[in-house]
Amino acid sequence: MIDVDELSEDEIAAVLETPAFQKSLKYRRLAQGIEVLEDDDAIYRQLVDLVDEGHSWKDVWERLEVAYDPVSQAAFEESCREEGTWNGE
Repeated sequence: MIDVDELSEDEIAAVLETPAFQKSLKYRRLAQGIEVLEDDDAIYRQLVDLVDEGHSWKDVWERLEVAYDPVSQAAFEESCREEGTWNGE
């Protein structure tokens, strides 16, 4: 295994920018989030239900990204209001 200390800053940046690393990082964060959410049964149950309904983990992750990104969430809500599909508070 290569130690991080053996890599140059350019090499580290190149690895961090690869699609494979980005995907791996997202799934790792998703897994960590799911572990935390297991303590909050309602949210965890909702995630499991989405997967059971046939949504991929990628779809679930994208929904989580939108839900936890306030700027994206605000834009999503505004577009739903414009389309007349907003049913939130």
